[in-house]
Amino acid sequence: MREYVHRMFTRAKRVAVGVGIGVCLGAGLLTVSLRVLPVPPWPPAARMVLDADGQLLGAVLSADAQWRLPTRRADVSPELVRILLAKEDRWFYAHPGLNPAAIVRAAWQNLIQGRRVSGASTLTMQLARMLEPGERTFTKKLREAARALQLEWRYSKEELLEAYLTLAPCGGNVQGFAGAAWRYYGQPATGLSLAQSLTLVLLPSRPTRLQPGRADAELLALRNTWIKRLLAEGQISDADASTALDEALGLGYHALPRKAPHLVRRVLAANPTLSRVPSTVRAGLQQQAESTVRSYVARLRNYQVSTAAALIVRLDTREAWAYVGSADFDDGIAQGQVDGVTAVRSPGSTLKPLIYALAFEQGLITPHTVLLDVPTRFGGGYEPENYDEKFNGTVTARLALERSLNVPAVRVLEQVGVERFTEALGQAGFRQVQADAGRLGLSAALGGCGVRLEELVGLYPALANGGNWQPLRMSPEDASPEPVSIVSPAAAWMTSDILTSLTRPDLPNNFQNATRLPRIAWKTGTSYGRRDAWAVGFTAEFAVGVWVGNFSGVGSPALSGADVATPLLFQLAQSIPRSRSGGWLAQPPEVLPRTVCSRSGALPDTFCHDLVSDSYVQGRAPYARCRHLAPVWLSADGRTSYTAACAPPTATRKLYPNPEPELTAWPDYTREGPEPPPLSASCLEASTGVGPRIVTPADGAVYYFRRRQVRRLALRAAAPADAGRLHWFANGNFLGSCAPDSAYGVVADTGQVVLTVTDARARSHRISVRVAQF
Repeated sequence: MREYVHRMFTRAKRVAVGVGIGVCLGAGLLTVSLRVLPVPPWPPAARMVLDADGQLLGAVLSADAQWRLPTRRADVSPELVRILLAKEDRWFYAHPGLNPAAIVRAAWQNLIQGRRVSGASTLTMQLARMLEPGERTFTKKLREAARALQLEWRYSKEELLEAYLTLAPCGGNVQGFAGAAWRYYGQPATGLSLAQSLTLVLLPSRPTRLQPGRADAELLALRNTWIKRLLAEGQISDADASTALDEALGLGYHALPRKAPHLVRRVLAANPTLSRVPSTVRAGLQQQAESTVRSYVARLRNYQVSTAAALIVRLDTREAWAYVGSADFDDGIAQGQVDGVTAVRSPGSTLKPLIYALAFEQGLITPHTVLLDVPTRFGGGYEPENYDEKFNGTVTARLALERSLNVPAVRVLEQVGVERFTEALGQAGFRQVQADAGRLGLSAALGGCGVRLEELVGLYPALANGGNWQPLRMSPEDASPEPVSIVSPAAAWMTSDILTSLTRPDLPNNFQNATRLPRIAWKTGTSYGRRDAWAVGFTAEFAVGVWVGNFSGVGSPALSGADVATPLLFQLAQSIPRSRSGGWLAQPPEVLPRTVCSRSGALPDTFCHDLVSDSYVQGRAPYARCRHLAPVWLSADGRTSYTAACAPPTATRKLYPNPEPELTAWPDYTREGPEPPPLSASCLEASTGVGPRIVTPADGAVYYFRRRQVRRLALRAAAPADAGRLHWFANGNFLGSCAPDSAYGVVADTGQVVLTVTDARARSHRISVRVAQF
């Protein structure tokens, strides 16, 4: 007997060991399979763009045409999560994917009732069912259980909860509670009430039957039943239950937000792998900007102006805070889906500030340098006119920029050099200018090139930030490379100071009514044919740019930067929140004062008595003396004049006005003083006539170039009708020839350069300039 018992015990022990080994192997195989076998792919998410504070700007359907917004726990109200777990899976954070107690309870209840009255699915099992939908069978249930274990192995509880919040079917093509909140309540899921949250939590159990609009009465009754049940279980308070029961169902069908649609499309394209794309836009300011542009354009419809675009950028971060691509995205007649922020258009005069900034930097001019504003024929027969088709004779550089005069701007660009100008624009991200650089000429000063609104709005912050340019940022995902210096801080400040002037023709008539408008530097532009109206400017904190026109390219007599674009610019500038009280850009220490002659803007000579204060870039300024008067030697009776070479000892010296030859050739020129008496016959015999005179560059000027910049000078001379071709020399070396009405370009060596021009009759004129690098 003892032997028999021993044998049975040994056999039982072997069986137990075998069973244990089998269980362990099975558990091990299950563990390995859960770890190794692939998880079904997650359904594709809808793609959405958020503002800087996480608010939804817009979204597009998922690849399978579902409103399946990727949802994080923070995207829904805490109340919704609490109700969801209370209703569906109270032990979610405790079980491994299966809830044994719930399985036993459900089996017992279903057995007693003889039908299925209770389920045992955890949230994880429901999630498994969403990943692999199909007919509910016992085999399918076992598969869901295994898949739930696998999901729990692979993902954290928070990841699984957020997956459920995203994938829960809510009727039709709406999945997830974030999309359902927008679709059915027209608001984010973070702001749902208790009753609204519970209503959405009920939908996934019967998404087709309870879809809003199909069985609202049944859904309302079910909601109220669960409110009472949650109250009985102590999940909600009496006050909350009473409020929830009194609340109407309130379901409807709403469109998802669609703010900044052009920006949404742009950042989605730029970030194709992201389903949640952040942006730098502020939803409140964006909505206000869209409303302002829309209502403003509505008032222009009768003037054949159909749309506008606007961009507001924070100076210190280069972030776009508002982005309006058109007045109405849905306006098919006005081609509203075209993005006016990125469309290539003619910039009119909006690039002139950069021309003057480059000239200040190179020391070619200062704000009080007097420039010629007379009819001028540049190389290639280019003859620009001013906007008002009038000429002023002479103007200071400051006044020329304030009044946006065309001829002085082209003259300054000729001195700066088109190459240097296009190089700076290329550094500032002007892609079309960069592509066309080899074909651009002096007309680029007046809009003879293609630019984008975002490029202009990106350029002006460089003037506010010490001449340093960085690309604009539409999303935090955008790169932020190191700044690129396009002009010196001093030159940028001097230009910005001019642009703040209020004595200018593009000041709106109702400017005095703009009580909330901060100090602003701005420039307007109108393209040829009145096809584009521009206004771009900046305050101490923001840069703002607007374009007004027609995407079709059709012009309108009403389109001008001053009359149409500037009022919109000012309206938008007033709408921006201000965090600083007053203040403006700090003046760089390299901006120094000096006194100049008001008649020429040059350093005063002994005969200069009307003096004004000027500013210049330290170490870079024209230092030639004023020549608005010139000495003439007269006979004793004052009826005959002499040159210095032929004047007799008895001749007396007297100063006479000495205008530029191009000024005296202007038909509207009025001489400011008497002309010298006729030249003595003895001097006429020795004279060979008036020959050419170099007018550009100025005698004694210093030209500054950056080290990697081409040192190009534009040589121009005023010549009489009998001059023939002009021949140019530098330090005695022949450069080349050109027609009298053309400019000759030369790449100069550094150091002192003696320039000589000679005409066909061997008459010549010589000046000296200095070329330096920094």
